Amino acid sequence: TMVNKCREGVEEAVASISVDKDQEILKERYTTGDLPPTDIQFEEMSLGREKKSSSLTRRMSRSNYSQKTDKQNLFQKKRKLLSNIEKYRSEISKGTKEKQALQLMINTNTKTPEFGDASK
Repeated sequence: TMVNKCREGVEEAVASISVDKDQEILKERYTTGDLPPTDIQFEEMSLGREKKSSSLTRRMSRSNYSQKTDKQNLFQKKRKLLSNIEKYRSEISKGTKEKQALQLMINTNTKTPEFGDASK
């Protein structure tokens, strides 16, 4: 019956679930290369010279954070470059195949010119 076929389909789908494989697919799909920001340590503000040193520390931690984000963006750039390389490789492959096909047409036409004769 229809219910049994549906149940069998559901059982087959459940049996084909692979947790590790599905996790890898999801990780690859949603990987951006960005890492979550690191915890920023806050220091107690006090009066006098210590205040100046803490603001200096805060500026230094901000510069470290910007350096980390630059490194994280390299992964995204690499991923984009690799996709561009693959796109250009496929275009080169397509062009090469077209060139070979045209050369075959030229060779066939020169060997048997009556093939391409429109007056017949």
